[in-house]
Amino acid sequence: KRNIQTIHNCLNTTNFKKTINDELRVKYKLKNNFLILGVASVWDSNKGLNDFIKLSQNLQKMDKIVLIGLSKTQISQLPNGIIGIERTDSLKTLIAWYTTADVYFNASYEESFGMTTIEAMACGTPVIVYNATACAESVTDKVGFRVIKKDVNAINKSLDEIRIKKSSYYENYCRTHVLENFDQRDRFNDYIELYQNILAEKL
Repeated sequence: KRNIQTIHNCLNTTNFKKTINDELRVKYKLKNNFLILGVASVWDSNKGLNDFIKLSQNLQKMDKIVLIGLSKTQISQLPNGIIGIERTDSLKTLIAWYTTADVYFNASYEESFGMTTIEAMACGTPVIVYNATACAESVTDKVGFRVIKKDVNAINKSLDEIRIKKSSYYENYCRTHVLENFDQRDRFNDYIELYQNILAEKL
């Protein structure tokens, strides 16, 4: 019977935006590769690490997975097809990876929102998320795909469509979607309006 209002998390879209830079592709020898990116502060089974490992076994020849946020031990145990990178505190580096990637895959099993998904879209990169988490609320058909958890065939089908259309096809849709729904200035105003309404009711 309560009045419930949802205000989504948000980000600074002035910082998170497409940044053209080929240095990462040169450094990691990814010049012509189709790049699948995953980012987490801590990687474990709930973040979908095992799903990425399984996905790496079915990749096309020119596909590469890059996972950011891994420990040294995890990196040493990665199979071929996955490039592991330790956690970075550099916003510039993270934005460069989001921009460089052809697709961002959030394989998390439990997610209350999924900031990395929004960050990737703000940089113009299409996304794939599991439909069993809150990430599905943030993804439309124009910006990416919502697939059944652990469904490797559905993930590969989504990847195929992005390969065909090219990442650039989704760029404007992703950026516009974030600007319209997750820009911090608008969401802060939502909080202010909510507080003002609550105060008005109590006066």
